[in-house]
Amino acid sequence: MNVDPVEVEDAPPPPAWNKGPEGEKKAGGKVGENFTSRPLIRPTEVLTTRPARLEYIGSPAYEFKVQDGDTVGRAGDVNVSALERSRYISGQHASFHLNRGVWYLKSLSQTNKTYLNGEEVPRGSSRELADGDVITMANTNFTFRVSH
Repeated sequence: MNVDPVEVEDAPPPPAWNKGPEGEKKAGGKVGENFTSRPLIRPTEVLTTRPARLEYIGSPAYEFKVQDGDTVGRAGDVNVSALERSRYISGQHASFHLNRGVWYLKSLSQTNKTYLNGEEVPRGSSRELADGDVITMANTNFTFRVSH
């Protein structure tokens, strides 16, 4: 699983440990004897959103921003009716979901089919997406892109 790098702020210096009240190092140390434990390591922050877009494979060039939960179609959250060939795309043709950093495509169309890299995605089924996948809605092709 690819993880996007996350910029972290400078952390405050860790508390002194194994030092006496004046800051000098103590040799050893007994449990409960003026001893401060080491700071816990913070877990890596996982990004909850990964921006995505659909690039129309055709002319003129169009690009559609996709967010988690968006429905794509002629009447969807992502409206593709500006495309010349859109009349064959359903009003709500497919939906896009992000789960634990992974994008998924779900086919919704009752009339026209949805394909992922040339393979049909049956209505109601979901498929995992990767950057560069080709999604076909009816007779219109898009390249799925994830920002890194």
